[in-house]
This record gives sequence, C-alpha cells and structure tokens, in this order.
Amino acid sequence: MKVFLIILLILILLTVLICLSSAVATIRYWDGQLEWNVKYLGIKLLPRPKKPKPKKKKEKDEPAKGEKPLRKKFLMDKLWEFAQNNVGKLDLAGSGIAALPGPMQMLMRSVIWKDIHTDIVIGGEDAAKTAQQYGMVEAGLKTLIGASAHCIRVGRKDREYRDVHVGCDFTADKSRWDVACKIKVQVGPLIGGGIWLLWKFLKDSRQAKKQIVSDAL
Repeated sequence: MKVFLIILLILILLTVLICLSSAVATIRYWDGQLEWNVKYLGIKLLPRPKKPKPKKKKEKDEPAKGEKPLRKKFLMDKLWEFAQNNVGKLDLAGSGIAALPGPMQMLMRSVIWKDIHTDIVIGGEDAAKTAQQYGMVEAGLKTLIGASAHCIRVGRKDREYRDVHVGCDFTADKSRWDVACKIKVQVGPLIGGGIWLLWKFLKDSRQAKKQIVSDAL
C-alpha cells in the first residue's frame, strides 16, 4: 500500500510540474541574421542539426541587356507588408475570440508574447518618404502589439513598449530591422483547455444523439 501511495504521489508531483512548465520559442532577427529555437524545460527541441548537403550549381537567369535585375525583398520587408495588411484583422480576431466558448479562449490565453525588443532605424534617400514610413512603422508596431493582446497574452512591460525603439536616419541609404521576441506556451492551460474542449465535444455529441433518437421515436 505504501508503494502504491508513493508512486501515486510521484505521479501527482510530475503532473503538477508538467502543468507548471512552459515551452518557449525565441525568435531573433538581428544584423541581418535570423536565429530561432524552441526549448522545453531548458532542452532545445528545434531546430534540429542539419546534415551537410552537397552543393549544387544553379543556373541563374541573367537579365536582358538594359534591364535592371529585380531586387529580392528582404525578410523584414515581407513581414512588414504582412503586418500592414493584417493588423486590422487582429481586432476582429479579438472580438471573435471573446465570443468563442471557454475552452477555446483558454487555449488561446495559454500563449504569451513577451520580451519584445526592437531597434528599427528607418532610412532612405527621400526625406519625406522616410519620415512618412517612420511614422507608419512606429504606429503600426504599437498597434500590432496592442491588438495582439485581444487574442493572446502580452507581457506587461511589452504592452508599455519599454523596449520598442524606432528611429529615423535621413543619412542612411537603407533601413535597419532588428527585432527579437519570445513566444511562451503554458502547458497547464493548454492541457486544461484541450481536456475541456474534448469533454464539451463529447457532451454535445451525446446530447445530439439523444435528440436524434427522441425525434425518431
């Protein structure tokens, strides 16, 4: 009996520890280098080490004479365009989440966006265009963080934009996009929301079957 109680106590302690634990994804784009990783209990899960592949020579299409080669968009340019196009949808998403059942809200609130740090400098040859872009980036970034709080949890200091820095440099030829953040997923609320959602689904399915049988009679 003592052995059973000890095993049961150990299982309870392990369950509590797992529920209190979190998985953390760190994303950092600094000095033109993208770094990211996913850790759980301090153990790095992703990215996995890649095996070296033999290099293959690729034939590049040369631009026609007199035609300028198209400049590929940088990663941060693509992300900024995506944010501009979708930041307005976050408010709608927040309103939609507020109308979701409790289990779904619990699942969403298990996600925390924190340690947001930006050191963005907007530059360009055209002073008027640079100033306009600076205003758009600063306002858009703060709107994105504020609107995200309707969908998921955002760190307190991050909601106050303590480490969100956007500058303007009229002498720079191009902009600098340095950003870093962490996304934390709490295992306890995630498991609780999943169990609650499954129980609600089974309950609704059972009631639907009873209704079908009663209608048939």
